[in-house]
Amino acid sequence: MLERGTRIVVITPLYGFPVDWDAVASLLARFGAIAIEDAAQGGHAAWRERPLGSLGPISVLSFGRGKGWTGGCGGALLVRDQAPWRGLRDHLTMLSRGGPRRAAEVRVLGVLAAQWALGRPAWYAIPQAIPWLRLGETVYHEPTVPQPMSRAASACLTASHAAAAREAAARRNTAEAILEAIGSASCVRPVQPLPGTKPGYLRLPLRLADGLAGFTKPAAATRLGLAPSYPSVLATLPQVRPWTDDAASDCPGGEELARTLFTAPTHSLVSVADRAELIRLLRTYGRGP
Repeated sequence: MLERGTRIVVITPLYGFPVDWDAVASLLARFGAIAIEDAAQGGHAAWRERPLGSLGPISVLSFGRGKGWTGGCGGALLVRDQAPWRGLRDHLTMLSRGGPRRAAEVRVLGVLAAQWALGRPAWYAIPQAIPWLRLGETVYHEPTVPQPMSRAASACLTASHAAAAREAAARRNTAEAILEAIGSASCVRPVQPLPGTKPGYLRLPLRLADGLAGFTKPAAATRLGLAPSYPSVLATLPQVRPWTDDAASDCPGGEELARTLFTAPTHSLVSVADRAELIRLLRTYGRGP
């Protein structure tokens, strides 16, 4: 894609798994391209002891639902090399004048309450049954005018900083316990972190060759929160397709991942019993229903 003229590349460490930033930077430098580090899922993860979100000349953070450290909504744009982006801050400030409306303040509290309640495996079926949430889909969102974070979101974000760090440790412990328990006896292929990195394990990514059909109890796996990752290759989205041709959209690796990549929950609301049942299902994967 760089040889075809791409000069802005978005680097996304999915599930809090750091990428090889040296390799990325070296490749982009050959073409004079710019990296935008989309660290929305990178909370409390590190590459060579540097936290994700601190690596690119431009980094994006997210404080939305399911991002580890959340204020209910909002995010941050971090710019480090000031010279090429002079005036960007003033431009964004001008666009966001007026601030969020009162309804946005109330909505934040509702989102946080729902996230707290529905994060439990016993309640996963409720959000999965709500069509407009479009869980498990690859959804294209049209660009919107930037807005400042609401006061409610900012206050919740500040107040939850220490709790987010504890939650990150719990996610890491859960992920490592699952990986150790399933070992090499299972047909499940865990995604391996790169040496010298500390994953955040926002979710635990697993390769399942037969998808949910490989479980003895597919419904039980779904109930425990095991879900397909991104079910579509980006180049196949109708909004993106006009900008690609057949060569650019031929992504066999992406298509395979869309079919075989699943993730399991790691957060602290996953009980000891839930974790034990998930481990049992993963250890018997490949035997079919």
